[in-house]
Amino acid sequence: MAKVKKFLLDVLTKTILPSKSKVSVVFLKQLSSFLRLLAHEEFKTLLLPVMTKAMLRSPEIALSAVGSILASMFLNLSVYMSDQSKMFLTNLRSKEENTREDEIEGTLALGRQCSIHSRSCVLNLVAPFARTRSAQPSHSYPPWWTTL
Repeated sequence: MAKVKKFLLDVLTKTILPSKSKVSVVFLKQLSSFLRLLAHEEFKTLLLPVMTKAMLRSPEIALSAVGSILASMFLNLSVYMSDQSKMFLTNLRSKEENTREDEIEGTLALGRQCSIHSRSCVLNLVAPFARTRSAQPSHSYPPWWTTL
C-alpha cells in the first residue's frame, strides 16, 4: 500500500499539478479515494508546496486541479485557510469567466474542508465577488451558487 501511495503522490506532484495544460476534472475525480487517505503531514510536506507553486506559476491552469484536489480530501484544512484563500482570491476579478468560476469553486472547496468558523469566513469573502456584476459580467449566478 505504501508503494502505491508513494507512486500516486509522485504522479500527482510531478505530472498532474505542474502540467502546462489543464487537467481533466474527470481524471482528478478518479483520484478522490486516494486523496482521502492522505494525512496532514503528507498534505503539508508533499502536496501543498507543489499546489502553491503551480498556483503562482499559472493559476488559470492550476485552479481547477487544486479545487478538485481540495474538494476530494477528508482533512480539516482550517490551518491552511489564510494562505490558500489568498491564492484563490487574487484573480477573482480576472477577465476570463472560466478562471473566475474555477477560483470561486476552489475557494468554496477549501471552505467546505474547514471548520465551521473558517467556512463562514470563506463564504463571506467569496459572496461579494460572486454577487457583483464585475465578477459575472454577462451571466446570471453560476449553478453552484444555489448550493450555498
